[in-house]
Amino acid sequence: MVTMNQKLQTNSKAYRYTNGVVLLMPRFHFHIQGGAHLLISEQRIRIRKKEIQKEVLETYKAMYKIIKNRDINGYLALVREREELITSCLLYKTNEKTLRQKEFVGLIQNNAYEVQPLVPETFKIEFQGYGKLVMLLHKVDGEGVIRLQNKKDPKDTIYLDFRLQRKTKGDPLTVI
Repeated sequence: MVTMNQKLQTNSKAYRYTNGVVLLMPRFHFHIQGGAHLLISEQRIRIRKKEIQKEVLETYKAMYKIIKNRDINGYLALVREREELITSCLLYKTNEKTLRQKEFVGLIQNNAYEVQPLVPETFKIEFQGYGKLVMLLHKVDGEGVIRLQNKKDPKDTIYLDFRLQRKTKGDPLTVI
């Protein structure tokens, strides 16, 4: 006959402390209990991921349009918050901030580089920061999907990486 104490010990994990106290932690089979709830939540996650992927793709298309049209004001408005965070975190001086801005503006205005077309079949969505950041990466090389390629030297390619965030629920995605 199996006693309750023996049953508890076989289904528990024992932790012995230095003062001689034994703590029994029961083992639960979570993969069996609540399985239907997990399936429902996994379906919701898949549906939500598709919605987010669609929204991210639309945002990337809008960014692509700004860069393709070489819209400097649109680009500066797009990356304003990101640049403020980077320059303040890295303790840039005022002249360094303007040099950094001029470098990016010069790159976008440079007619020696052409913007490569977006091909959605070559993208994959990647979540970073425990799902708080999202970006699109190229499946082949894992680089950004918005690319500037030198017309004279095709090996000279600049990858523009944009990470997106949503500050509060319901807000549009912004570049961070």
